[in-house]
Order: sequence, then C-alpha cells, then structure tokens
Amino acid sequence: MRILHLIPSLGGGGAERQLGILAAGLRDLDCDVHVGFVSGGANLARLEAAGAHLHRIPARGNYDPLLLLRIVQLILKVRPDVVQTWLTQMDVAGGLAALLTRRPWIVSERTHKIYYPRDAKHGLRRLLGRFANVIVANSPGGVEYWDGVGVEKIIVPNALPLGEIAAAPRDESDYGAAEILLFVGRFDPAKNLDNLVDALAQVVRERDAVALLCGEGPLETELRARIAKAGAIDRIRLMGFTDRVWSLMKRAGVLIAASWFEGHPNVVLEAAACGSPLVLSDIPAHRQCFGEDAALFAAPADPAGLAAAIRQTLDDRAAASARAARARSVASGLSVENAAVAYLRIYEQVTA
Repeated sequence: MRILHLIPSLGGGGAERQLGILAAGLRDLDCDVHVGFVSGGANLARLEAAGAHLHRIPARGNYDPLLLLRIVQLILKVRPDVVQTWLTQMDVAGGLAALLTRRPWIVSERTHKIYYPRDAKHGLRRLLGRFANVIVANSPGGVEYWDGVGVEKIIVPNALPLGEIAAAPRDESDYGAAEILLFVGRFDPAKNLDNLVDALAQVVRERDAVALLCGEGPLETELRARIAKAGAIDRIRLMGFTDRVWSLMKRAGVLIAASWFEGHPNVVLEAAACGSPLVLSDIPAHRQCFGEDAALFAAPADPAGLAAAIRQTLDDRAAASARAARARSVASGLSVENAAVAYLRIYEQVTA
C-alpha cells in the first residue's frame, strides 16, 4: 500500500508530530509512506528515521497559484494508492489535486469545531470535503465539525510512541528544592495563556516553585510582558522548543493544560504516559480522555480555580499519584501499532 501524505510543514505542531509517529507504524506494516511538504521543521528528523520518502514542494507562500500544479505533478510521479491530507492548506490544495487525479482521498481532522472561523478558506475546505472518501478525526469534537457533510467519518485517537516515552530519562536539571509546574504547547490563543500565567503567578508567589513553559508561537512577546507585569520573571520561565519534554514531564510535580478547546490532546496524553499528575481545563476533550478520578479539572476562565487545583495536586501527593496512575492506564492503550492498524484498514476500505 503506497500512501502519500500532504502537509504544509513539518514543524512542531500536533498534526506534524502525529504524522511522524504514524509513519513509523505504517512502515512496520509494510506500507510505502511518502510525505509531500512545503517547509521543514522539528518533525523532519522523525520522518527520516521512519524511512518515509520525503518530497519538498516548492511554493512562494501559502497562496502560491502554482502549488496545486506541483501537487498534481507529485501525485502523478508517486502514483499513490491513497492521498491523505493534513491541515487546511493541504486539505484544500492537496484535496483538489487528489480529486483532479482521481485518487482516493482522506481528510485528517485534527482539532475541535470551535477552532474554525467562518471565512472563505475554511468554507472551501468544508465544501471540498464533501468529495473525500473518508474523514478521519481524532476526537468527537472533530467529527461534529463535519456534521451535515455526507461523507463517512471515523475516529482514530492520536497515537503515543510509548516505547520512546518509557526510555526517556527523568530530567535532572538543578532547580534546587523547587516544585516544577509544567506547560507544554504552542503559544497561541487556544491555549488560554493569559489565565494560565495568572494562575501560575499565584502559586509561585506562595511557595518554592518554578513554572516552565515549553513552546513557541505568535503570543510569545505578549506572554513575556504578562509574566513581567506579574513580577514573576524569575519563577515563570519560557523554555522555547525543547526535545526534553518527556524528561521534564517525568520530573514535574504537575502538568497544567488550560486550553479553551482541544481535539485529542497530544501533550496531555504524553504527560499521562510519563506519569505526570494533571490539572486540566474543564472542557469536553479533556473529560473524554480522563474521568474525574484521573485528573483535577478547573474552569478555563478561572485563574483562581486553576491555581487551587495546582495547590491541591502539590499538597496531596498520594492522591495526585493515584490519579496519575489511572491516567497512565488510559494512555497505555494508545499505541502506535493500534493507530497504524486502524489507518491501514481505512486505506484498504477506500481502495477496495
């Protein structure tokens, strides 16, 4: 089975990461994996290690009129059995190319319906999606976005590289006796960083704790200013992109995810696999992953509530460890092997 995945970039986002993880699982099932992309990034090395055939697609920006032609040329060159597209740009350009070349086409839905604005670009994506063979979402919230579109929708949860996670060493950086409060994610509005920083500032003012925020994104400048305004520059630290995330998760006293919405949250699931106690925003995606006994939940708009949940986690270590063990049990079922088999069945279905 030859699969051509089309994705705008191979940066550090969740979709890019999932593609890198999935490629290794498909390789182990003897699939011939090809990836077409416009720009590289942090997940390029993972795809190279997975043995994927990589095809950089020249483009002068997101709206290069020649992009569609070049994707058509790539499809004719690779001659895939299935084309799978990831993220809006490729769902539009790659999906149209798949239709023009009459290749079976799968749309990857990676987030929640709340994410999408009502604009022409996303309207075109939804219109073209009516002609896909299957829409594969990673969560019920993603399926809901496509309500009313008469195409089969299948949920395949995100996969976790459980072996790699287990092999990662615990971080041993010198933070003295300070408790580690950890956030990992893109610095964008969906992650609710204003309320998160306000909550963290309350906690680090009261106790010997350091908050580490790992990631990058468009809100980084505003985030630095908010941390400075809170007087917490020395206690809330921006770590940038790091490949030590799993090691930090194994060290952290608590991982906090205060998102307004999620699809199937990669970071939270990886933290669960690492054994991190969790404080999560009380949103459907987090509830669907973990019940009351596997995490503490707080309203995303309530910094005081988030801070209280963080304190409770740090103060009652026995209860936090018990919740973390239950969350880890949930994460243990999300293997790469299970996800790859699920996708292979879908590929066989659309090519039958």
